[in-house]
Amino acid sequence: MGIVFALLAAGFSSAKDLVSKRLSLAVTGLESAFASFLFALPFYFAALFIAWIAGYEHFLLGEHFFWLVLARSVTDVFAEWLKMEALTREDISTVSCLIATSPLFLLVTSPLITGDSLTSTAIFATL
Repeated sequence: MGIVFALLAAGFSSAKDLVSKRLSLAVTGLESAFASFLFALPFYFAALFIAWIAGYEHFLLGEHFFWLVLARSVTDVFAEWLKMEALTREDISTVSCLIATSPLFLLVTSPLITGDSLTSTAIFATL
């Protein structure tokens, strides 16, 4: 069943890239990046409201949480913007292949951020 989900995820990811390529002809990368995150805001607020209604006491929104959200938002906006700019200037198959190399970057940066050691299993799984 996992293979079916993986194939579906690949199909939806390809469809998303095709829509992004088509969209890149009409709007700039920055417009697309901000629009995608503004579109998601109501869903985030709905999730927070549902968590509050459900009584999640451990669901505290401290200063640390907001700094992490800000950092995540900034990196997501830049990633989306750069992807849309790449799709505007290059063939979709080239851009998709290069974006698919992101696990290689994680292989290097993850131990620096989390402090975990780099294992041969992680290297094998990434390559």
